[in-house]
Amino acid sequence: MKKNKWLVVSTAVVLVLLSGCGNTDKKENTKASSKEKVETVASSKTKESTTESKTEAGDTDQFKTMIKMAQTQVPQLKKQFEGMYSDIKIEAGEGHTIVYTYVYENAVPGEIDVDAMKPELVKGLKPTFDGLNKVITDLQIEMLFLNPDQSEVAKFTVTQADIDKIEQE
Repeated sequence: MKKNKWLVVSTAVVLVLLSGCGNTDKKENTKASSKEKVETVASSKTKESTTESKTEAGDTDQFKTMIKMAQTQVPQLKKQFEGMYSDIKIEAGEGHTIVYTYVYENAVPGEIDVDAMKPELVKGLKPTFDGLNKVITDLQIEMLFLNPDQSEVAKFTVTQADIDKIEQE
């Protein structure tokens, strides 16, 4: 019963946190589309390698912007979930990984059933992931749940393969 309670609570919190991260600026989407058109027009190897460098830089800039936008929501989320989480962080991980870290206010009694929780989180993350993945194609979302003593309660990494698996079910 306790596992189910933590599953529901954690899932709800993650979905609320991630819902704001999927709102990307239309200007940035337009910039990405423009860069893609420029890449298509490039014909020589020199131009192609230059365009690839610009695209990678553009992806990095857009990714940094997404992280900054998500981080602006953290104070409001901390206030909203006061008493449940003592800290919430949104950071850039390796590559294009968005890392969400949740530190519980009180130690979690027992264990969280990670195998049962991940498919539900993936289902809830699908709309957000799909929106972000249009801008950053190799996107990953990592969620880390910690006890107050920083011991790991659960850790999830969601990739496009996880989203595809859910779509097939």
